[in-house]
Amino acid sequence: MLKEIIKNVSDFKIDKSTICTLDNESIFEKSLIVNGVRIEKKGIASFSIVDERIVFSTWEPNSYIYNTTEKTINMLVEGGNIKPETLTNESVIFSIKENDFYKNYKLHFVTNERIYVGNDIFGYLVNEFRVIYKGASIQVYNLINELIWQHELLKDNYLWSDNEQTKNNLGEFERIVGVHNNVLWITLNSGKLLGFYLETGEIMFDIYLPNNSPENLVFFGNYYWIGRYHQIDKNQGKLFGLRGNFYWEIDLANPTETYEVFDISETCKQNNIRADMPAYEWPTQGNEILFGEIFESPKNPGLNNVGIFDRGAKQIVWTERIGEEGDFLPVIQKLEMLNDKLYIQDGQNNLFIYERTTKL
Repeated sequence: MLKEIIKNVSDFKIDKSTICTLDNESIFEKSLIVNGVRIEKKGIASFSIVDERIVFSTWEPNSYIYNTTEKTINMLVEGGNIKPETLTNESVIFSIKENDFYKNYKLHFVTNERIYVGNDIFGYLVNEFRVIYKGASIQVYNLINELIWQHELLKDNYLWSDNEQTKNNLGEFERIVGVHNNVLWITLNSGKLLGFYLETGEIMFDIYLPNNSPENLVFFGNYYWIGRYHQIDKNQGKLFGLRGNFYWEIDLANPTETYEVFDISETCKQNNIRADMPAYEWPTQGNEILFGEIFESPKNPGLNNVGIFDRGAKQIVWTERIGEEGDFLPVIQKLEMLNDKLYIQDGQNNLFIYERTTKL
C-alpha cells in the first residue's frame, strides 16, 4: 500500500533504515534531506550512502561525510571530488586535482590512510582488483596499481551485425555483470557474455546463444540483444534477466549448458504491463524483481507502469499505475526496493514509497 509521496526529488539513495534525497533546486543550490531532515550544506554535486554514512561532494569542490546517527558533518577532503560508486563501509575513493591532472586516492575511514590508486580513469573495484575497460581492451590492476593482466578482443572473433547495417560492428566491452567463484562476467555490445578468470585473465566462458528459448524470441543477425541485460544473483549462483516479455537464467555451476529463456507473455498480458523501461539491471530482493514500463503506458490508461516479477513462480505478482490517467503519464525515472518498501521516482520529481504489510 502507498505510504508516502515526497515531492521535489531529483535523486535518492537508500541504505538500511536511511533514505537520502537530493532536492530539485537550481544546480548550485541543491541540498540533501536525510530521513526528512535537511542538512546544512548546499550545492551538492554527488553523494552516496553506506552503513549509515553519507559521503557527498559540493561544487566548491570539497567533500564531506555525514554521520546519520550522530547527525554531524565533517570535512573529508578539501578540494577533492568523491566518486560515489566506490564508497564502502571502510573507505572511499576520491579525486584531487594536482597540476591539472586528477589523481585518485583511497582513504580509509578508521586510519585516514591515503593510498594513491592511479591518475587515469579509476575503473571499477572488483574484489581486490581494479578493472578498467574501454572499447575492445580490458586491464586489471591490483590496489597498488600493478598491472595483473590485460586482454584485447580479437577483431575477427567479435564482429557483429544486426542486419540493419551494411557493415559489421566491432565487438566492445560494455558492462561488468559481477564476479562468482573468481570468474569475472562481462557483457559485450553484441550481447555476448565472457567469463574471465579474475586472477589470470584466462577466458573461461564465451556464451551467446541460449540453450533453450521460445520460438518468438528473435535475434537480429548475430546481435544477441538480451545478453546486454544480464544481472547476477551471488547467493543463488545465477545470472538472470528480465526484458520485454522474456525472463532468462543461467546457472553458473554449469553456464554453457543452462542458458534458458522463458516466454512470460501470458502473465504480462494478464497484468497489463511489460518490462521495457531502459535499465541494464532491475532492483531485486530475494526472488522478486521490481521493474517498469514507460513506452506504451503514457498513451494507454489501461496499462500499469510498475510491477514485481517473481523469479521462482515466473509470474508477475504485483502491479501499479503511477501518475494521472489520460494522455500524460509521468515516466518512471528510478526504482529501488529494500526490506518491505518500494521506492519509485517519476518524471515529475515525485518519490512514491510503498510499504508492504504482507509478503508478496
